[in-house]
Amino acid sequence: MKSGRGYTLIELMVAASVATISLYASLNMAAFSMRGNTDLRDSQAALRLAEHVVSTIQAEGWLWTTDEVLNQTLFLRVAVLPPTIGQTSGWQSGNQEQFNKDRRVGALGNSQIWDAGALQEIPSDLGARYCLHYRLIWVADDMLRAEVRVVWPREHLPADELMSCPNSRIDDVASVHTVSLTGVVRRNSDVL
Repeated sequence: MKSGRGYTLIELMVAASVATISLYASLNMAAFSMRGNTDLRDSQAALRLAEHVVSTIQAEGWLWTTDEVLNQTLFLRVAVLPPTIGQTSGWQSGNQEQFNKDRRVGALGNSQIWDAGALQEIPSDLGARYCLHYRLIWVADDMLRAEVRVVWPREHLPADELMSCPNSRIDDVASVHTVSLTGVVRRNSDVL
């Protein structure tokens, strides 16, 4: 004999609860995946920017034949003269120009100090959200160590808090993401 019985209200509520929990878990997993992709894209762009700046500083080393040339370079001019091993320039903001109070770096098209190759280092849809800092440390009379650090805000930090790219945020890992690179810069002694 066939039963004409349908689903009870409790069975329907249990099924709806299971479906709701499954949908919530799926949406949460998709959001987590998207956030991971965004973080990866940001990290890769910051790494490319840091690599570019280290390469630019090293290229300036090829022009560095005298202390007068050192003073005319973009990045190396902050090196403290005369050289004393272990002496540092202290952290410098990577953007030498002042545009109002916003010193962040974006697509790198907002400043004439960056060469054309740097314009492709960061996708234009990321906006101006990276702060670039660097310092130079003397390791020999004709050699410097360049340390480059790129920081950008974590999700909970309002982006405008980094507008001036303060040095105080360089080591604040609770508020900013960080990418750091170092490189060695040597004076071009071939022309001396």
